[in-house]
Amino acid sequence: MHHFFESPRKLFEVVNDPRDQDFIIYPPECLFFTGVLMYLCRLGSRQLVSSNLRDGSPEIAKFFKLVFGVGQAPIGDTMNDLYCAVSVDQVQSVIHSMVRTLIRKKVLDNYRLQGQWFMVAFDGTQLFSFPERHCEHCLTRTSHGKTTYFHTVLEAKLVTSCGMVFSIMTEFIENENEDVSKQDCELKALYRMLPKLKQAFPQTRFCLLLDGLYPNGEIFQICSDNNWKYIITLKDDQLLSVQEEYASLLEIETKNRLMHEATDVSPKREFQWVNQISYKDTNRRLHHVNVLECKETSADKTTRFKQITNLPVTNENVPELSAGGRFRWKIENEGFNVQKNQGFNLEHAYSRHPTGWKVFYLLLQIASILEQLLRKSNLLSKELIKSAKSSKNLALKLLEALRNFALDVDTYMDIIHQRIQIRFNTS
Repeated sequence: MHHFFESPRKLFEVVNDPRDQDFIIYPPECLFFTGVLMYLCRLGSRQLVSSNLRDGSPEIAKFFKLVFGVGQAPIGDTMNDLYCAVSVDQVQSVIHSMVRTLIRKKVLDNYRLQGQWFMVAFDGTQLFSFPERHCEHCLTRTSHGKTTYFHTVLEAKLVTSCGMVFSIMTEFIENENEDVSKQDCELKALYRMLPKLKQAFPQTRFCLLLDGLYPNGEIFQICSDNNWKYIITLKDDQLLSVQEEYASLLEIETKNRLMHEATDVSPKREFQWVNQISYKDTNRRLHHVNVLECKETSADKTTRFKQITNLPVTNENVPELSAGGRFRWKIENEGFNVQKNQGFNLEHAYSRHPTGWKVFYLLLQIASILEQLLRKSNLLSKELIKSAKSSKNLALKLLEALRNFALDVDTYMDIIHQRIQIRFNTS
């Protein structure tokens, strides 16, 4: 995060600028920085970049002059012109670089499952829709004779027990053209994404958290080939041979039980499990899987969770594995919901260009990583975070600071040359 404000060029240097360099005013790092700043300040649209950053304050103009050597912040259309021309894969590699840095510097080590595995949750979400075709790649849905055209993404997000949720890979779900016989879908997108995930993080130990769409032999084999672990939701009507063997062995292996009584902060939980269940997939490949189940009872309801995993289940780790598998919900709650409902405006079409809107989406993910690190670190005082009450209010305070804080050359040079250690705020 410190390097982002020290020199945005370092962060975005992997993105090639295809524009004619003799006719540009704003360097690419300035335009990317402004896009990220738009999300950090929760401006919500390209138009508000002009009114809040370009024309918002002479102090903001001084900031852009000092950092980028330009007279003022760019307008939203100038940002969009660049975003429509760059490589989406190169912009996505910026996110990979950020997450690899956090992993390499052991920032996230405390949030590994069993102290070993980084938990990665997968889920899809719809971004925006149109009453008419937006582009040849639109997905379509027809109801009561009316067709809706829309775009969705599949996200892989690194999730943590403290609530931080970082995008590490995005796969855009879209049709190849208007005339496809079968539309693109979340399952196809996952099969495209997983090889890219391995390529971007070849040595990283991942545990994949997946919902009930994915318990199949292909996923089991991919995880085995890549030395990944998985915890997948298992529905009662899935993998019937596994379900039958689980029920049968559960009657024999009576020691595979654990109960946690209710406390003031947690409901009663009853765990049961069976290891080393044989499963032969449709390609006749043999897998050995483990099934665990948790029955959670509170004052007013009882909920049952069943999961399938390739992690051995024991008395000591079954609570952690069960809870870890349910961290998958954080991708929806702390991920998509925050980005949709707390000012990031995820469902707004920041560009109608088929490349431009994807770059805007990826810059939103970069801003989300920076915002979470800022909010969870000791860079801000506890009093400031408490007074802001929400991340959206914190964004407004950031915008006001940019509007009113006079950053001179000496102060800026002191900031970028100062060596600091950033720690997470544990309050």
